[in-house]
Amino acid sequence: ASFILHETCKMSIPRNAISKTKSYCKKKRQHKQMIRHGFSCHYNAVIIFALVIFATGFLANREISVVFALVVPYYLATSSKHSKSRDFLSLCSTPLLVDSTTTENTSYHSPLSMGIDELSLILNGRGRALAAWDCYRQGIDPCLFYSSSLLQEEGAFTAKFPKSRVNQGLGKDSLQRLKNAFPHNPQQGIIEHCVASLSHSSTSNDGTTKLLIKMAKDGLEVETVIIPWEKRKRSTLCISSQVGCRQGCTFCATGRMGKLRSLSSDEIIVQMYYATQLCRSPNSNLFPIDNVVFMGMGEPADNVDNVVRACRILTDRQLFQLSRSKVTISTVAPTPKAFSDLAAAQCTLAWSVHVVHDETRQFLIPTFNPKIYTMQQMKVELCRVLNSSHLASKRLRTIMLEVALLDGVNDAVHNAIDLAEFAQSMIDQVQGLKLVVNLIPWNDIGTGSRSYNTPNPSAVKDFQNALTERGIYTFIRTTRGDDDSAACGQLATTRLPTASKAKIEE
Repeated sequence: ASFILHETCKMSIPRNAISKTKSYCKKKRQHKQMIRHGFSCHYNAVIIFALVIFATGFLANREISVVFALVVPYYLATSSKHSKSRDFLSLCSTPLLVDSTTTENTSYHSPLSMGIDELSLILNGRGRALAAWDCYRQGIDPCLFYSSSLLQEEGAFTAKFPKSRVNQGLGKDSLQRLKNAFPHNPQQGIIEHCVASLSHSSTSNDGTTKLLIKMAKDGLEVETVIIPWEKRKRSTLCISSQVGCRQGCTFCATGRMGKLRSLSSDEIIVQMYYATQLCRSPNSNLFPIDNVVFMGMGEPADNVDNVVRACRILTDRQLFQLSRSKVTISTVAPTPKAFSDLAAAQCTLAWSVHVVHDETRQFLIPTFNPKIYTMQQMKVELCRVLNSSHLASKRLRTIMLEVALLDGVNDAVHNAIDLAEFAQSMIDQVQGLKLVVNLIPWNDIGTGSRSYNTPNPSAVKDFQNALTERGIYTFIRTTRGDDDSAACGQLATTRLPTASKAKIEE
């Protein structure tokens, strides 16, 4: 009973409660009345739960207690004499602007993964929330920027702010509320101490930069990679969704780590925060980030809630402002349900197929069990999702089939022919589908329980030709960062010799 009352008081105000209140509020008082409306919701919820708990405690018959516990809240929520209690019904049934996370113990989130409406309630003003996100979007901590005269002197920061908010400040009270909104270390109130810190940075010969990010919660570390593209003057960010991975892919360094825990939405977004911070550094040769791929450490399908929330923050036009088609979620799809779960992010999906034969795929991915779900069953579900209303835009009706090519395992021409038939059947089932096959020559991850070899370049080219001859668009992924263990499949949190502390801070 105490837990229910406590959690009820902590419930956030849903989107429709905010919009409903706005329609009755005067412009100058709307935020204050929104907050009062929220407290009204909480007060009604507490009263209803208190009545239920009080009544059920005195009823001896268990069946009557259950009926009473179900009927009374409904009566109070729908009765005309208790019209305000309908706010409680709305509070319980309406999702937040960004769905709250529920995976493991990572359900907390800080201002770094809050939408404008959520943050405006905390800061008591929409303009203040927008000003805070002007900073986050550039990899700047607003708690430092608006409280430090040294940082405010840097005109390069404010040059990218909207003209209407160049002189916008948060004020002492707003800064304190922003600091208190962090669930960890609110006394410090800065991202480095409350969410995560950048503990290491290294750059390979081709410019690919790997970041080692240490979580403030428990000190665990994840890796994220910035891949610059000289031709288009932009960078791709490869981010992680978990510390380790439970799928155990035998050719992947992360799979050999095992799963330690899932990342919260904050800990996913903070990778974008630090990468953006590094890219805008005047001493950096990195280009701005316009593309994000969930192809780092972890399986997104095992951390759906946090991944979906992070994708909504990345693609919100008032937050990180990325195009939905520029955010790709890669999954091995532990179950067919993974496709529909991840499609809720409204971003591009990539399926790590590797091979279409059930037995060979189980050899490569031990958690794949063809006795439960075959590749054909997985394909049917994926096509159903691509045809469904999960994807609001037909532009997102794109699927990437990823294949890590291993010498003597899945790089033969007959494997390519089977994959072409598999892909063509998907194209036939989904109208307007844009299907791309991404071939990834295996990158050496060191010795392990099973030894693999990188395929011969001629074998990779033959594999590609077999697909293109059958009308399947195919490209070979360029290996980037392999000399620094930053290439695909090589990510694992083993601390390399660090660069100087001064360089990292710079």
